[in-house]
Amino acid sequence: MHFLQHLPHFIGLERLDASEIRLTQSVITTLCGLPALRELCLYMPSALARSEGRPFPNVHRLELLDGFPFPTTHDIVAFCNKFPNLRALASSAGYGGLLRDLTRAEESSIFPVLQEYTGTLRNLHIFARRSTLTHITLVDGFLFSRLVAELQGVAALPNITFLSLALITSESSWFDGAQIETLFTLFPNLTELQLTFMPTEPDPQILTWQINGSLDALLSLLPSTLRSISLKLDLSDYHDTRDPDLEDDFSLLFDYPHFPSLRAELMAKCPALTYILFDGYHFLFLWWKTSTSSVWEATADYYADARGPSGAT
Repeated sequence: MHFLQHLPHFIGLERLDASEIRLTQSVITTLCGLPALRELCLYMPSALARSEGRPFPNVHRLELLDGFPFPTTHDIVAFCNKFPNLRALASSAGYGGLLRDLTRAEESSIFPVLQEYTGTLRNLHIFARRSTLTHITLVDGFLFSRLVAELQGVAALPNITFLSLALITSESSWFDGAQIETLFTLFPNLTELQLTFMPTEPDPQILTWQINGSLDALLSLLPSTLRSISLKLDLSDYHDTRDPDLEDDFSLLFDYPHFPSLRAELMAKCPALTYILFDGYHFLFLWWKTSTSSVWEATADYYADARGPSGAT
């Protein structure tokens, strides 16, 4: 509280983490007037939605931590309208169905110049068509079909250059060639791609076949504009819980890709490529071309065995 009392004197404050602070009306009014405040982190934004304070015209990045949900649609729209110049939003909360039935005018009023969206799939429909939006990071795992449904009616989003997805997969629903083609039809101008696969049936032999098929499809369909690619296999739900022998099974049965050949194919397909990461949970490959044109490469069969950078070439 002592800090909050002196808040008006912090005219050079650029970022405030208010995740453990209950904001009073006077504090909110002070925050609105801080000229240098660019980033704000909140835990209970519904205190702020009902305030009578002025907007936050200088805040460009907003992080919303899990906390009390907004009670009504009016509250969440009123809250969002307090940040007319927001460039980046990070939130793991979906806020129930409050953002599903907004009018077109209400949707367009929410963060009208947003450039980076980090949040749940269920809120993507509000921001996806924004001409200003360039970065999408979806924090929840989902089937690829849900992404297509969320973007129903969208032919392509050529303004999106960064995309990060976590896809739930199974033996019958893998990220195959048809889905990959759909992805790059929706996002034709990607420069950075991060894909995490979350299999529900982690059989090493089946995953070997599926991953090799996905890599073949990716190589033929990747946009030539790509500068960075990250592919991860998330088996954390199975590690040391469902099958204690799973780690040994993977080390013995999983057929790792031949990384040098794969890297060469990727670089031929995408000449601007500067970063490659394959994280198979029990193997790791990293290739990175730095801004000084030095090249770093590291491989490991286990995280504990990871070697340091092999040196510049």
